[in-house]
Amino acid sequence: MKIPTRCGIPCHISTANGKTFCPCFDLSAVITCAPSACCHCGKDCYARRMEVYRKSVRNAHADNTALALDHLPDLEAALDYYFMVTAPRFFRLHASGDFVTAEYLDMWLRIIRRNPETHFLAFTKQFDTIRPHLDTIPGNLSLIASAWPGMDMPQDVAGVLPVAWIDGDTRRPEDAHHCTGNCGECGRTCWMIDHKTDVYFDLH
Repeated sequence: MKIPTRCGIPCHISTANGKTFCPCFDLSAVITCAPSACCHCGKDCYARRMEVYRKSVRNAHADNTALALDHLPDLEAALDYYFMVTAPRFFRLHASGDFVTAEYLDMWLRIIRRNPETHFLAFTKQFDTIRPHLDTIPGNLSLIASAWPGMDMPQDVAGVLPVAWIDGDTRRPEDAHHCTGNCGECGRTCWMIDHKTDVYFDLH
Protein backbone atom coordinates (compact mmCIF):
# COMPACT_ATOMS: atom_id res chain seq x y z
CA MET A 1 0.00 0.00 0.00
CA LYS A 2 1.34 3.41 -0.99
CA ILE A 3 0.23 6.46 1.03
CA PRO A 4 0.91 10.00 -0.26
CA THR A 5 2.57 12.49 2.07
CA ARG A 6 2.82 16.27 2.14
CA CYS A 7 6.50 16.23 1.22
CA GLY A 8 5.85 14.12 -1.89
CA ILE A 9 7.72 10.98 -0.78
CA PRO A 10 5.21 8.11 -0.49
CA CYS A 11 4.92 5.94 2.61
CA HIS A 12 4.94 2.22 1.78
CA ILE A 13 3.26 -0.48 3.89
CA SER A 14 3.55 -4.07 2.76
CA THR A 15 0.47 -6.29 2.75
CA ALA A 16 0.11 -9.52 4.69
CA ASN A 17 2.00 -12.57 3.47
CA GLY A 18 2.02 -16.26 4.33
CA LYS A 19 4.76 -15.91 6.93
CA THR A 20 3.85 -12.82 8.93
CA PHE A 21 0.07 -12.80 8.16
CA CYS A 22 -0.08 -9.04 8.78
CA PRO A 23 0.95 -5.70 7.24
CA CYS A 24 4.43 -4.37 7.93
CA PHE A 25 6.40 -1.10 7.77
CA ASP A 26 10.05 -1.45 6.73
CA LEU A 27 13.16 0.70 6.46
CA SER A 28 16.36 0.16 4.49
CA ALA A 29 18.47 -2.70 5.78
CA VAL A 30 21.88 -2.14 7.37
CA ILE A 31 21.94 1.68 7.27
CA THR A 32 19.10 1.92 9.81
CA CYS A 33 20.38 -0.90 12.01
CA ALA A 34 22.79 -0.69 14.92
CA PRO A 35 26.42 -0.73 13.66
CA SER A 36 27.35 -3.04 16.53
CA ALA A 37 24.85 -5.56 15.14
CA CYS A 38 25.55 -5.21 11.43
CA CYS A 39 29.21 -6.05 11.83
CA HIS A 40 28.02 -9.51 12.89
CA CYS A 41 24.85 -10.12 10.88
CA GLY A 42 25.17 -7.82 7.85
CA LYS A 43 26.63 -10.46 5.53
CA ASP A 44 23.75 -12.86 6.25
CA CYS A 45 20.97 -10.25 6.23
CA TYR A 46 17.95 -11.57 4.30
CA ALA A 47 16.43 -8.07 4.09
CA ARG A 48 19.59 -6.82 2.42
CA ARG A 49 19.39 -9.67 -0.10
CA MET A 50 15.79 -8.75 -0.89
CA GLU A 51 16.84 -5.16 -1.58
CA VAL A 52 19.63 -6.32 -3.90
CA TYR A 53 17.42 -8.59 -5.99
CA ARG A 54 14.15 -6.64 -5.97
CA LYS A 55 14.33 -3.01 -7.04
CA SER A 56 10.74 -2.31 -5.96
CA VAL A 57 11.55 -3.43 -2.41
CA ARG A 58 14.76 -1.39 -2.35
CA ASN A 59 12.95 1.74 -3.54
CA ALA A 60 10.07 1.34 -1.06
CA HIS A 61 12.50 0.91 1.84
CA ALA A 62 14.49 3.94 0.66
CA ASP A 63 11.34 6.10 0.55
CA ASN A 64 10.35 5.05 4.06
CA THR A 65 13.86 5.71 5.33
CA ALA A 66 13.93 9.19 3.82
CA LEU A 67 10.64 9.94 5.58
CA ALA A 68 11.94 8.56 8.89
CA LEU A 69 15.14 10.58 8.78
CA ASP A 70 14.08 13.85 7.17
CA HIS A 71 10.26 14.14 7.15
CA LEU A 72 9.08 12.57 10.40
CA PRO A 73 5.91 14.72 10.83
CA ASP A 74 4.80 13.79 7.31
CA LEU A 75 5.44 10.12 8.03
CA GLU A 76 3.47 10.26 11.27
CA ALA A 77 0.53 11.91 9.51
CA ALA A 78 0.56 9.24 6.79
CA LEU A 79 0.67 6.44 9.36
CA ASP A 80 -2.14 8.01 11.38
CA TYR A 81 -4.24 8.05 8.21
CA TYR A 82 -3.37 4.40 7.50
CA PHE A 83 -4.41 3.18 10.95
CA MET A 84 -7.56 5.29 10.91
CA VAL A 85 -8.66 3.78 7.58
CA THR A 86 -7.53 0.16 7.98
CA ALA A 87 -7.45 -0.47 11.76
CA PRO A 88 -5.46 -3.73 11.41
CA ARG A 89 -5.65 -6.23 14.24
CA PHE A 90 -1.91 -6.99 13.96
CA PHE A 91 0.97 -4.90 12.62
CA ARG A 92 4.68 -5.71 12.29
CA LEU A 93 7.48 -3.17 12.49
CA HIS A 94 10.72 -3.73 10.62
CA ALA A 95 11.04 -7.03 8.86
CA SER A 96 13.79 -4.83 7.42
CA GLY A 97 15.49 -2.04 9.35
CA ASP A 98 15.23 -0.92 12.96
CA PHE A 99 14.50 2.05 15.23
CA VAL A 100 17.01 4.29 13.49
CA THR A 101 16.71 7.34 15.81
CA ALA A 102 15.22 8.15 19.19
CA GLU A 103 12.77 10.56 17.51
CA TYR A 104 11.62 7.83 15.14
CA LEU A 105 11.02 5.47 18.06
CA ASP A 106 9.09 8.19 19.90
CA MET A 107 6.88 8.59 16.84
CA TRP A 108 6.03 4.90 16.81
CA LEU A 109 5.31 4.87 20.54
CA ARG A 110 2.80 7.70 20.02
CA ILE A 111 1.16 5.84 17.14
CA ILE A 112 1.04 2.58 19.11
CA ARG A 113 -0.62 4.29 22.07
CA ARG A 114 -3.15 5.96 19.77
CA ASN A 115 -4.15 2.58 18.33
CA PRO A 116 -4.82 0.34 21.34
CA GLU A 117 -6.91 -2.12 19.30
CA THR A 118 -3.92 -2.96 17.08
CA HIS A 119 -1.28 -5.35 18.39
CA PHE A 120 2.25 -4.39 17.30
CA LEU A 121 5.37 -6.56 17.11
CA ALA A 122 8.99 -5.40 16.73
CA PHE A 123 12.36 -7.09 17.00
CA THR A 124 15.24 -4.73 17.70
CA LYS A 125 19.00 -4.55 18.07
CA GLN A 126 18.93 -0.79 18.75
CA PHE A 127 19.44 -1.32 22.47
CA ASP A 128 20.68 2.19 23.27
CA THR A 129 17.59 3.66 21.61
CA ILE A 130 15.02 1.50 23.38
CA ARG A 131 16.73 1.43 26.80
CA PRO A 132 15.05 4.62 28.15
CA HIS A 133 11.61 3.11 27.39
CA LEU A 134 11.99 -0.36 28.89
CA ASP A 135 9.79 0.52 31.86
CA THR A 136 7.06 2.19 29.79
CA ILE A 137 6.46 -0.12 26.83
CA PRO A 138 2.82 0.19 25.67
CA GLY A 139 0.61 -2.77 26.50
CA ASN A 140 -0.17 -3.44 22.83
CA LEU A 141 3.51 -3.68 21.77
CA SER A 142 5.44 -6.94 21.86
CA LEU A 143 9.07 -5.78 21.81
CA ILE A 144 11.73 -8.47 21.48
CA ALA A 145 15.49 -8.00 21.70
CA SER A 146 17.24 -9.59 18.73
CA ALA A 147 20.57 -11.38 19.23
CA TRP A 148 23.21 -12.68 16.85
CA PRO A 149 26.15 -15.02 17.48
CA GLY A 150 29.12 -12.97 18.62
CA MET A 151 27.04 -9.85 19.29
CA ASP A 152 26.89 -8.54 22.84
CA MET A 153 23.50 -8.86 24.53
CA PRO A 154 23.19 -6.27 27.34
CA GLN A 155 21.86 -7.88 30.48
CA ASP A 156 19.75 -4.87 31.45
CA VAL A 157 17.85 -5.30 28.16
CA ALA A 158 17.71 -9.10 28.22
CA GLY A 159 16.51 -8.96 31.80
CA VAL A 160 13.39 -7.05 30.73
CA LEU A 161 12.64 -8.21 27.19
CA PRO A 162 12.41 -11.69 25.68
CA VAL A 163 15.31 -12.40 23.34
CA ALA A 164 15.27 -13.84 19.82
CA TRP A 165 18.34 -16.00 19.16
CA ILE A 166 19.75 -17.71 16.07
CA ASP A 167 19.84 -21.51 16.28
CA GLY A 168 23.34 -22.62 17.25
CA ASP A 169 24.06 -19.66 19.53
CA THR A 170 25.39 -21.28 22.69
CA ARG A 171 23.80 -18.56 24.84
CA ARG A 172 20.29 -19.67 23.87
CA PRO A 173 18.29 -21.00 26.84
CA GLU A 174 17.17 -24.61 26.57
CA ASP A 175 13.51 -23.62 26.99
CA ALA A 176 13.55 -21.09 24.14
CA HIS A 177 10.67 -21.52 21.71
CA HIS A 178 11.58 -22.57 18.15
CA CYS A 179 10.14 -20.32 15.45
CA THR A 180 9.03 -22.35 12.43
CA GLY A 181 8.87 -19.25 10.24
CA ASN A 182 5.08 -19.13 10.20
CA CYS A 183 3.35 -17.15 12.94
CA GLY A 184 0.13 -19.13 12.61
CA GLU A 185 1.79 -22.50 13.21
CA CYS A 186 2.99 -21.75 16.75
CA GLY A 187 -0.01 -19.81 17.99
CA ARG A 188 1.75 -16.47 17.48
CA THR A 189 4.03 -16.89 20.50
CA CYS A 190 6.03 -13.73 19.82
CA TRP A 191 2.83 -11.68 19.69
CA MET A 192 1.70 -12.68 23.18
CA ILE A 193 2.06 -9.61 25.36
CA ASP A 194 2.69 -11.61 28.53
CA HIS A 195 5.19 -14.01 26.98
CA LYS A 196 8.68 -13.75 28.44
CA THR A 197 10.11 -16.93 26.92
CA ASP A 198 13.00 -16.46 24.51
CA VAL A 199 12.62 -17.65 20.92
CA TYR A 200 15.11 -18.89 18.36
CA PHE A 201 15.15 -18.87 14.59
CA ASP A 202 16.83 -20.93 11.90
CA LEU A 203 19.20 -18.79 9.85
CA HIS A 204 17.31 -17.50 6.80
